[in-house]
Amino acid sequence: MTAKGIWITAWSVVGLLVLGGGLIFGKVFMDKGATEQPLSDRSAMELAYQDGMRQVQETFTEYLLENYEGVAAVEWEGVEVEWRDSPVFGPSLLGNGVASDFKVYVNDTDYFTSYYWLNDKMEYDHDLERYVPTGTLSPKNMDMRIEDGISGLREETGSAFDEFRKSATGSPGARVVYDLEIHEPRY
Repeated sequence: MTAKGIWITAWSVVGLLVLGGGLIFGKVFMDKGATEQPLSDRSAMELAYQDGMRQVQETFTEYLLENYEGVAAVEWEGVEVEWRDSPVFGPSLLGNGVASDFKVYVNDTDYFTSYYWLNDKMEYDHDLERYVPTGTLSPKNMDMRIEDGISGLREETGSAFDEFRKSATGSPGARVVYDLEIHEPRY
C-alpha cells in the first residue's frame, strides 16, 4: 500500500468515527429533548386536564342525579393520562390520552361502570387557556352512555337495577365521590 493510500484510509476512518460520534450524540440529545418536558409544562398540562375532567364529572353527575332515580352513589376514579411522547418520534400528533372512569351504584354492591374521554367531550381553547365543552356532553349522549352502561345488567343481576330509571324525581340523596387525581393507565 502506498503512502497516499494509507493517508486516504486513515482520514476515512477518522471521518467515519467523527460522523458516527455525531450521529450518536445527536440521537441522544434529540431523545432527551423529546421525552423530557419541563416540570412546569407537564404540571400545566395536568392542571388543564384536571379542569376539563372536573367539568365533565360535574356535568354528568349533575345530569344523572337530577334525571335518574335509584342511584345510591357515583364514584369517579381519577384522571387517567396516557403520555404519548415517544423517545424515537417525539410528541404524538394525536395528543395524550385523557379519560375518567366512573361507577354508578344502585345499592351497596351492584353498579355499572363507564368512562369519558376528555377529547371527546371537551376541546382546548387557546384563547381562554382551558378546556371548553364541545356540545357532545348533551342529555341525549349522556342517556346513551347510561343505557350502554346498564345494558344486560338487569338480566344478570335480577332485581338490583329495577329501581334505576329515568325520572323527574332524580336521586337527591346519592353519595358522590369526585376524583381528579392524575394517574397512569391501569391495564
